[in-house]
Amino acid sequence: MRKLVVITFAMLAALFTCGNVFAGNDSRVDSLNYALGCVQGENIRLQVIGADTLDSKKITQFCNGFNQSYGITEGKEFVRNSGYIAGAGLAEELNRGFLFNDSTIPAMKNLVIDAFLSGIYNRKWIVSEDSAMNFVQGTLGMSVYTGEKVNPSKENAEMLNRCVGYLNGINARRNALGKDTTDKDIKLFVSEFNKGMKVDEKERLFISGMNVGTRMTQGLKQMGFFFNDSAYALKLDIVKQGTLDCVTNNAKAKMTGGSAIQYLNAVEKSIQEQKNAVAIAEGRRFLDDNRRQAGVLETPSGLQYKVVKESNGLKPTAESTVKVHYTGKLIDGTVFDSSVERGEPLEFPLNRVIKGWTEGLQLMGVGSKYILYIPYDLGYGEKGAGGVIPGYATLIFEVELLDIVK
Repeated sequence: MRKLVVITFAMLAALFTCGNVFAGNDSRVDSLNYALGCVQGENIRLQVIGADTLDSKKITQFCNGFNQSYGITEGKEFVRNSGYIAGAGLAEELNRGFLFNDSTIPAMKNLVIDAFLSGIYNRKWIVSEDSAMNFVQGTLGMSVYTGEKVNPSKENAEMLNRCVGYLNGINARRNALGKDTTDKDIKLFVSEFNKGMKVDEKERLFISGMNVGTRMTQGLKQMGFFFNDSAYALKLDIVKQGTLDCVTNNAKAKMTGGSAIQYLNAVEKSIQEQKNAVAIAEGRRFLDDNRRQAGVLETPSGLQYKVVKESNGLKPTAESTVKVHYTGKLIDGTVFDSSVERGEPLEFPLNRVIKGWTEGLQLMGVGSKYILYIPYDLGYGEKGAGGVIPGYATLIFEVELLDIVK
């Protein structure tokens, strides 16, 4: 079955401004959810329904499947849907007559299903899950990269079929049934699995709809909110509305897929600019207060520092390579890096690090320990670093100069 590709905001191009399409206090949040749904709906039309987008009966079939599974991630209905999807998906794979798109590996339905059920029932099997995976990967070998046929022996072909079934069964049990599996859950899953195995090809889009609805819901619940900001919560019902409006090409849709992309990017840019302004203001406020503290000195560049331990040792130049112990913090006290915690000093050329370090270390003699207070323009600037240092962040480093290596 084809899988829906969820577009990430970082991948979307061009920033445009688009007004909210919902009214009220939650208009922006609602509009974001609707826009996300529209983007998904556009992808579904192109990737899942494809050439059948003008066939209203097939679109309805897809939407019926989508409605049956969307929003359901637990309970009896989730088990029922998962079993049916698993059966239909496995049947589609087996009906091709071979595995891994390799005509030299015949699909052996009975072996696959028997092994699949062993995984679902958590029966002791001929090999472990890891061994089954290693066998599949080892047998396929370089064919994955070269495109050459595997041409396995009869015994290896049979084992490949068993491993495929078993690994699918283990994954289905893990994802659909979870840790709190009961006999009733297993029986319900297997019953629906058997029904799915017999599904007619004419129901392909219904199954695709169920599959997309399940995967979309799981992805959205993991995502939780927009732009890593809990103020912009996901609303499954509004995402669904936007999705179906674009899938069905509803004339009353509030956005198209294209305008939805533009809207999402424009809002993301606006929110990021607001966060940047807050970070800049907080950093300036911190440094203004800090320069009034006893023992804090400031250089013409805006770098602030405090001497914890002074030494008359040799001072490095900008071309020196130094050895230091350090702990880096944000102004809220969050530690983002520490050679002290790792128990291993760091060596680096002073001309290869942020400006605040290059300048600050040259003030220190070997054996000294300073606290450096680094404004964002002497630090990691507007982009931040490593996913742990935000853009426009003012930083605090406790640094001990251990040695000048060269």
